[in-house]
Amino acid sequence: ASDIPGHRDLVTDGVTGLLFSPGAAGQLAERISRILSDPALCETFARDARQTIEEKLGWHTIGPRYSALLDSLPITEATHARL
Repeated sequence: ASDIPGHRDLVTDGVTGLLFSPGAAGQLAERISRILSDPALCETFARDARQTIEEKLGWHTIGPRYSALLDSLPITEATHARL
């Protein structure tokens, strides 16, 4: 993944994937070659990335956050009329 803020939230370089500098085609090619030449590394990245996504974005994490957000919204008579 390109090394930009949104990607860094989910990809830890060398743990859940490989980052490369934006616009660095040579770096990207090296990262692709590294993954293609090492199936065990690819499997490790896949396993660790799935775990990271489940921990950070799984329903057991996101559900309570959405619930808290909805609970914080004001309920008005107009809202009740639509329900």
